[in-house]
Amino acid sequence: ITPFEKMNFTPNHLSASNLAHIFSAVSFNAEAGDNYCIVRNEIISSVCVDQEQNILQFVSHISVFNLNDNDISQLVSNLNNDIGLLKITYDSFVNPDGSRDISFFYGHVIFSDASISPINIIRLHSMFERLVYDASYLCRETSLSKN
Repeated sequence: ITPFEKMNFTPNHLSASNLAHIFSAVSFNAEAGDNYCIVRNEIISSVCVDQEQNILQFVSHISVFNLNDNDISQLVSNLNNDIGLLKITYDSFVNPDGSRDISFFYGHVIFSDASISPINIIRLHSMFERLVYDASYLCRETSLSKN
């Protein structure tokens, strides 16, 4: 365990660069943006802290093909019912390749007088990643069944 892994961060100290360093320390491909960190592992996700609400926010997107509005609406409804920890949405925008994006959100509250350790940030990301990865199978099955 490195000294960095023993540290705890309050929401005010979880900058994009600190988040990127946390993920990079465990060999994830991570880079800091303006106020978010992009993590490339099993999925591509962004991680940031909403300073006003003290929420560590995880976001990812999956592109789906061959689904009309009713199909994608039903899929998102089913996913929201099956995966209670995530908020799952979509919009009407169609990508140039004909796909549509489904967005996955998870917010972890860090109380203003509390802190969070790097290992817990990694664990939360791993949980988020597993849920999105599992949901991607359901998305693929639905898309393939419409072919």
